[in-house]
Amino acid sequence: MLHELLTGKTYSPSTLADKLELLHLPYSVGEELGMLVIRMEEHLSEMADHDLSLMQYAISNIISEVTQQHFHMWHTRDVHDYLVVLVSVKKDGTQSMSKEEKPQVLLEHYAAQIQTNVQLYLKGAISIAVSHWGKFPNEIGEIYESAVRSMRKRMGHAQGLFITASDDKDVHPLPAIRSLYKPPTLISLLEAGRFDDVEQKIEVIFEELLESAQHHDIAETTIEVYHALAGAFAYIIHKNGKQISSVLPAETYKYFQAPSYATAQQLKDWSIRTLHSISEDAEQELKDNHSTIVRSVKSFVDLHLASDVSLPAIAEHVHLHPVYLSKVYKTETGEALTAYVYRLRMEKAAYYLRSSSAKVFEIAELVGYNNTAYFIRVFKKFYDLTPQEYRENLPV
Repeated sequence: MLHELLTGKTYSPSTLADKLELLHLPYSVGEELGMLVIRMEEHLSEMADHDLSLMQYAISNIISEVTQQHFHMWHTRDVHDYLVVLVSVKKDGTQSMSKEEKPQVLLEHYAAQIQTNVQLYLKGAISIAVSHWGKFPNEIGEIYESAVRSMRKRMGHAQGLFITASDDKDVHPLPAIRSLYKPPTLISLLEAGRFDDVEQKIEVIFEELLESAQHHDIAETTIEVYHALAGAFAYIIHKNGKQISSVLPAETYKYFQAPSYATAQQLKDWSIRTLHSISEDAEQELKDNHSTIVRSVKSFVDLHLASDVSLPAIAEHVHLHPVYLSKVYKTETGEALTAYVYRLRMEKAAYYLRSSSAKVFEIAELVGYNNTAYFIRVFKKFYDLTPQEYRENLPV
């Protein structure tokens, strides 16, 4: 759950409350929380996955021992293999703090002690970033990104770093467009065919981009948005086995060859046009696929009319679930599949009555009825005549 909060996932108030209760977590909405982001250094960073998990478990035990008087800790391992620790003040923790001590200052003191203890007891180095504090749960993603950004800016420098929020207080980084990467991602929505949701996500992305433009130069952020969108669109087109140029109109396709937007609005308009082209292509492919299914069904029924043309048998032939097959057939033809089989049997029976001298029981078998009496009843229901009456009323 913590990993999901770090990536920007949100929960309804009731769902959040249920999850917190289930996990016995003492957090409340709006509560001020801090965070530690810990990076393994030296030989610790070279450990195999299983050994790294054990090492992070050992470090989390050290964290608990050092901070247990004042803080509650909740930790997870992120996509960078960093140990991320969410920190909240225990309800009785503030009572044991001196007037001069503030949670932020005390957390920084404990973080330094944790770094020392890891070196002493685990014989390894770690870097620690102590975040600024934010509100639970809405600001968790922001303080996490801030701490990771502080760590990332110092990659390639000395190991065993100790970084606090105050170290970056004069730095005003260009804010990330969080909605661009917030789950569900563009690619996952495209893979699921949820094109309306993709369009809504694009709207949110550009709202956030334009809001950022009020305080920052968004030229480079716009490039990031373009590549994320173009990459997602290219991925889904190629995954469907097609060329971009075969799906998109020439005017839209040229953006993949040489992006020519001058404003964020132009990029947004291109994104929506591209999405609509992909959606229309998928819809047409679905229609073509459904048409192929209908043709296969009709061919099978025509060839096997005298044997088993039940819905399960037809569904097995076209490798579809019977319920789904019924829905596809009805949507494409406007006629229920069972009604089609019944109509075809009656029409074939009438044809045999007109064009042959076969007896009624023989015709019944030819169209799949082993019970002649039942065949006569369903034939009369369809034509208002028994098979014999139908034959006798034929023009000479």
